[in-house]
Amino acid sequence: MERKISKQELDIENQITEIANKISSADTEAIYDGVFDLELYKSSPIRLMYVLKEAYDEFDDQNNAYGGGYSIPRDCFIKNDAGNVKTWQPIIYTTYALFNGLKYNDMDYICNDKSMTDVLKQIAYINTNKMPGQKTSDDSLISKAYNTWKPVLMRQIDFYNPQVIIFCGTFKFYKADLVGVDTRPIYTSQSNSLNVYRKENETLLLDAYHPNQRFVKHEIYVNDILNAIKEFLNK
Repeated sequence: MERKISKQELDIENQITEIANKISSADTEAIYDGVFDLELYKSSPIRLMYVLKEAYDEFDDQNNAYGGGYSIPRDCFIKNDAGNVKTWQPIIYTTYALFNGLKYNDMDYICNDKSMTDVLKQIAYINTNKMPGQKTSDDSLISKAYNTWKPVLMRQIDFYNPQVIIFCGTFKFYKADLVGVDTRPIYTSQSNSLNVYRKENETLLLDAYHPNQRFVKHEIYVNDILNAIKEFLNK
């Protein structure tokens, strides 16, 4: 599938590059994010955005991160083994179930139906830190990265205009700017794995665990998100 890039997306990528050039070393570039194809995203059953912490690439002998220079949606979501990435598996299950009116136990396993990974091409996927990071993220460093990348992050949220944003362990960095630090959730799941907020423009904000979490079963994680979207979207 040919991926078309709009002028606005190119402008955002240029802004990412400009910031990256100011803060990176010679062997490190930004890891780009966004959508695989804008029209495919817009035509999905729900305009859905996932906001994560950071991606990683290579490490030197002192465990310093470097590399980058690629796009996650453009270069990674098309790979045959995309469904093998543990972080992406709950995202695939959640999105596939949401777009097809299913629950977790209604679906096959990704390993048995690799076509399920195609839903990655229909979402917006945003990392808070645009530079290569560690395999285990340090929240203090992500907080600093949020402040560095906030102009781009807010621009991405505005441009992609999602109906639902699923923050994967990241809502604490965005909360003050999106709804106010003292705002209470409109709903908390019974498992305590999910809090739901709403922006003034009615965008649904889901404060969820990271997809690769070990606190609740995948079934609970996925179904909590599905139930919240069904209950509160456009309500």
